[in-house]
Amino acid sequence: MGTRGYRVIRFGGRYYRFYNPRDSNPEALGKSIVSEIPTDPEAYQQWLANKRKEALGWHMALNKFLSRKRTGYEGGDDVEENADEVKEDANEHPWGVATETLPDFMPAFNDFLIEWVYTIDLEYEVFTVDNGAHFRLNQIPALPTSTWINAIANGQHYDRLLLPSSVPEEAIADLTTALPPPAAGKLELYAKLDVQIVKAKGLSAFPPMQRHGPILRGRIFHFFQKIYEPTLSAILLEWVPDDSIFQEIAYAILSLASASLNFSMVPLQQISRERIGYANLKNINKGERNEFLAHLGVGSHLKGFIPGSATASTMYWFDRVLVYLVAELEWPEFVNAAVASVVEHCQDQRPDQCTDGILMSIEHIILMRIHPGGRVERTKPLRLFKLFHTSLRASDRYSEEELEKLQIRKEQEIELEELVYQAHLQYQARRQWHNASRQETKGKLHDKQQDPNTEEKGRLHDKQQDPNTEEKAGLQGVQSVSGMEDEVGLQDKPSDSDPKEEPDYTHQTCKPAPQSLSLPVAESTESTFIALIHFLETSIRRQLPPSRPKGDVFPTEIYQKILHVSDLQTHRACMQVSRVFRDLCQEHLMMMDDAVFEANDASRAYDQSSAFFPALRMKTASTGHSQDVALEHISREDGHSNRENPCWLVVVGNERNRRSIVPDLAVAFRSIKELRST
Repeated sequence: MGTRGYRVIRFGGRYYRFYNPRDSNPEALGKSIVSEIPTDPEAYQQWLANKRKEALGWHMALNKFLSRKRTGYEGGDDVEENADEVKEDANEHPWGVATETLPDFMPAFNDFLIEWVYTIDLEYEVFTVDNGAHFRLNQIPALPTSTWINAIANGQHYDRLLLPSSVPEEAIADLTTALPPPAAGKLELYAKLDVQIVKAKGLSAFPPMQRHGPILRGRIFHFFQKIYEPTLSAILLEWVPDDSIFQEIAYAILSLASASLNFSMVPLQQISRERIGYANLKNINKGERNEFLAHLGVGSHLKGFIPGSATASTMYWFDRVLVYLVAELEWPEFVNAAVASVVEHCQDQRPDQCTDGILMSIEHIILMRIHPGGRVERTKPLRLFKLFHTSLRASDRYSEEELEKLQIRKEQEIELEELVYQAHLQYQARRQWHNASRQETKGKLHDKQQDPNTEEKGRLHDKQQDPNTEEKAGLQGVQSVSGMEDEVGLQDKPSDSDPKEEPDYTHQTCKPAPQSLSLPVAESTESTFIALIHFLETSIRRQLPPSRPKGDVFPTEIYQKILHVSDLQTHRACMQVSRVFRDLCQEHLMMMDDAVFEANDASRAYDQSSAFFPALRMKTASTGHSQDVALEHISREDGHSNRENPCWLVVVGNERNRRSIVPDLAVAFRSIKELRST
């Protein structure tokens, strides 16, 4: 059977995927994986130690592979024409094991090609089916195969789950990290603070002539949500702020919201020789090296550089705002302790200054302003991602009433599968009888060809002996067919050797998990991201001088014309000069070379209540040509094939050779006139 799937080993937070081309249903591949796990406790511990030792070898080889070195970079003599390109290892699987893809921190999901995914987490000791049904690794071997297979059900959110009433409690697991209780000292400090809950500002707080910038970044974040929501739903609750992938995702979100050097868009044609986990960005300036760009969250880096684009810390300054990464922002005690930690840091570092801070758990954010003397203004937790956490147990995802309905539906599915199986056995019996009858008929025809009178002579002879012989023979034939069906019903299920033309009654899977659980724009978390944009913008503006530089002799109109012909680097430098210069740059926003975005009627009137993002006014700086465009999320393949409509890649970070590409986030600007014509 052609049921495709993945067998996955998770170690060091990374997923090592092994492709299985056929027989990946639980009765085949799932049963095979579970049968390898010892039932004896001592044998299990030895097996686990051996598996961890083997995976540690993969992990060390992978870390070595992720540290890249340029040819001739250290002054060697092997400098060739492409000496500035990253040197690739010659081995097919240089990270030590023949996995389907480069091991990363993102789980594998079901789609129209992959029907089943089985993951063994060697650190948490969990066996997971399709990122939703979680078993204790040391308990599942003791369960009968039919028991754990029949306990896997399909949830209401296209998720796989483990029915709690079908297996013992000790066999059920989850993929969440238990958090220590908040420190009592932090809670005491919070109780002494003067805390006021305030509302975050939205798009209406921006001047109408500057709303196109937040709209554009909000649209890009909408695509970012579609890419990462499945991953975050499956594994976020297991991550902690100290994990590099947690820090990279959080930093990427902040970069997308920031109108600064942390966020860039580069043309796909400028990417040179993209490899596994990284690429080179061609430098348009002669005499300078190409820039190394890692894929976000993979961990590739140049030798001598720190992996990733983010600051390797849970508390750092970002665009003059103090960011504190936390694991939980829904429980009040954890929120209060996190607020107290930020206040304590500000009182030590800036006791006489007003400071802005952001609490971030990726799923939620809290915006806060700390005033001298212990006064704090903060928002309630604002949702950045709409997640349905499949890492939780089924009892934590659904109510008891919902689980009862799922249990009844599962029992009905099992009964239906049994009926289908019995029908298949009957079909097999009829087919075998039909084949046997055909063989018997062929034999009689063969005998008749040898002596045409043999059959007739035999009939006359039998009739003379017993006139009822023919009728009795017919009755015996019917009885023999009935007996054959009963005998076949005791056979095992059909094997892979059955004829291909037979109907396929294999185990039916649930609908593949969607690539995104995000809601429509009007119901999405766009308002939270716009609030984050506004918060970062106001924090920067507050620390800039209000007027133009001293000695300024040109009117504002002259500076406006100068900014129209400036390059991207000059444009962003001017944004840091003063509030006046920043306003000019925001009105004529440049996010890539030779492209300026300006306000139009649609962006000036947009208030986030519409179900559609408005069109944007895009101007080519070199020619002065302007048009209204729509931003679309496209594939890399479409970007390569469409020469007339350039494809742009999103890059986060501001340190050269440490910036990162968001791998699956490629966009294109399509003319509104072109869209209307098609």
